[in-house]
Amino acid sequence: MPGLSTLRSYRREWLARDTIAGLVLAAFLVPVGMGYAEASGLPAITGLYATIGILAALSVRQRDGRIGRNPRTGESVSVDAKRVPYFKPGKEMRERLNLKEVTAE
Repeated sequence: MPGLSTLRSYRREWLARDTIAGLVLAAFLVPVGMGYAEASGLPAITGLYATIGILAALSVRQRDGRIGRNPRTGESVSVDAKRVPYFKPGKEMRERLNLKEVTAE
């Protein structure tokens, strides 16, 4: 389960700064999400739900190192292993994205 190892090693002294970071993030994300929803012709509340939902769907994954290719030169290059953000869309989003015809509501 994503985040479980982080919770196990979480330090109490991080809580104050993490709370401030969460509030700052929400202060930016909520109005932006609501604005995008309205610009798309949806009710602003849709953007609020989308903003809150995305935070629950984000996690971090470890990507293995691999061999890549420089698109200009064709030369092989080594790509280091790294941690990357990962988003897992919910069932409703997958269904809406896979519709053959998009209709305005």
